[in-house]
Amino acid sequence: MAAEVDKHHCSDAAAPDSRPGRKWSMLRKSPVSYLVVNGDESEPATFKDHFLVGRDPHQLVEGVIIAAYALQVSQAFIYIRGEFALGLERVQQALNVPTRRAR
Repeated sequence: MAAEVDKHHCSDAAAPDSRPGRKWSMLRKSPVSYLVVNGDESEPATFKDHFLVGRDPHQLVEGVIIAAYALQVSQAFIYIRGEFALGLERVQQALNVPTRRAR
């Protein structure tokens, strides 16, 4: 999957050298691995994570699922600052939505 992502990656203006597929392919193979997603706003005057978590938590959850599958991780964790109670509530609701199985 990393090769496919690398093949279809569009360059990011902020970091043109960052190719996710290439980074993923360099991960060490391990029977137990983790994905940690940082949903914290630590930079002053940034609200992108806050906006995504608060307005479209399903997109965040979907991204975590895709990344976890691509990286073949054992567990995924989403960090949300304790002061962002609304964001935590919305992500929890998104995680609790029943899903239909593909047939």
